[in-house]
Amino acid sequence: MMEVANPSCCGDGDKTRRKKRKTMKEALLHNKCQELNEICRDIKCIPPRYTVLPSLEDGMFHAHAHFTCPGYDMSITGGPHLTPDGARCSATAILITELRKKTTEEEEHEHDTNIPS
Repeated sequence: MMEVANPSCCGDGDKTRRKKRKTMKEALLHNKCQELNEICRDIKCIPPRYTVLPSLEDGMFHAHAHFTCPGYDMSITGGPHLTPDGARCSATAILITELRKKTTEEEEHEHDTNIPS
């Protein structure tokens, strides 16, 4: 049997490396991405298309989400973020908020039209 000189080759090297802990904001944003994927799956709709670009001015990433589904056609730009994934999730969180607003407005409109005069 031969002993490996470099412990990272056999998997022991990860003990000294630490993964950066996500902030609460990052974790919540990530959950928004999962939430939107579940919403799209439930209504049998295609998830939004994203465009993520780095900004030359500030080095941050900016994401644009376009969501099309029967009755909905929305384009949202998220806030700047340090990572592409964070920027995408930021746009997703804003998109979910806007979808909820639109749904609430539609429900209120339906309720108002169903009230007899």
